[in-house]
Amino acid sequence: MKQATPDSESLDPKAEGPPPESRRNARRQVNQPIEFALADGERRPGICRNISLGGLHVDAAEPARFGTGVTIFIDLPGIEGTTALPGIVRWTQPGCMGVQLGLFGARVTHAIIRVLTDS
Repeated sequence: MKQATPDSESLDPKAEGPPPESRRNARRQVNQPIEFALADGERRPGICRNISLGGLHVDAAEPARFGTGVTIFIDLPGIEGTTALPGIVRWTQPGCMGVQLGLFGARVTHAIIRVLTDS
């Protein structure tokens, strides 16, 4: 039996079903309005559908393209005002995108953990 490798069946665009799960962090379903901006700085609206320490799923009428650097503007518990988080688009589908978050500090980490653990 042939093993799937990164350049074989596991990434075959014709393959049936979702790709294999590759998440490393706990994820929480949310329904939170956010904004995101591309390098040009223009903010676009979106809805964060789930969040983790590693990234988030954003529904948007016009998602950014795969590989694009974005800044996510989101309200987080315990942080006054809107927080700007750096990220990169790792996947897109019509009407949504997955954003891998970049580096951020202890306050943001604590705030995201609160989102993940609050009931």
